[in-house]
Amino acid sequence: MEYGRIETTDIDLIAHLWEKQRLHHVERAGVFRGVFEKLDWEKRKRELLDNNKLEIVTAGNGTEINGYCVAAIDGMGMGEIESLYLEPGLRGKGAGAELLRRGLEWLDKEGVKDIKIIVAAGNEEALAFYEKAGFVPRAYVLKRKPG
Repeated sequence: MEYGRIETTDIDLIAHLWEKQRLHHVERAGVFRGVFEKLDWEKRKRELLDNNKLEIVTAGNGTEINGYCVAAIDGMGMGEIESLYLEPGLRGKGAGAELLRRGLEWLDKEGVKDIKIIVAAGNEEALAFYEKAGFVPRAYVLKRKPG
């Protein structure tokens, strides 16, 4: 596995993987499925690029990108792992942990002290992965069912 980074001007290189992540959430989101069904890459890209400083770390085989981690710093100095995705066949082999490590390393280098990760309901299997990296639940945010 080769790791690198891409410039924000090349963010569309991860669009196909972001779409796979969106579909992953559609399958698991339960009552909030419609929220993920309505998401689109152009809107998400604008959200990421507006008012955030970004680091986009990639994993691949030299010719294609098979995974990414987007780390962000917002206008208030808050750090966030905005998005992380790795092709299913590559999971459980350390690549996801390395992507996360590199994203967190960048946030540390930038002096960010407060870092969050939001895990969507229905994606609870990701919690153990993030807990291994030192993240623990701080709060539970409940939303009223749509409809």
